[in-house]
Amino acid sequence: MRPLTNARVVPKIHYASPKTTVDERRKRVGRRVERSFVLPELRVHADLIDPISFEHFVGGPARGIDFDVMLEAKAKDLALLRLREQLAERTDGTV
Repeated sequence: MRPLTNARVVPKIHYASPKTTVDERRKRVGRRVERSFVLPELRVHADLIDPISFEHFVGGPARGIDFDVMLEAKAKDLALLRLREQLAERTDGTV
């Protein structure tokens, strides 16, 4: 990433963590229950944001650049609140 030169607008970045959980489906076949596992669809957002990858992104490729972040997560506001808690636990308590 490189900063925009002569820009009066702060860039906006969308950030999301991919869904990584495997779901279990159960199907009744006669008297027994068959179990199968279903992988998440590609490009599906997780419920929450992974704090470690977010911290890596902000401290790595985005270091020194002013930008706004829009979090994309299924849990919406809860994802933001939880991310703030987790980042505070990983740092000195200030986010």
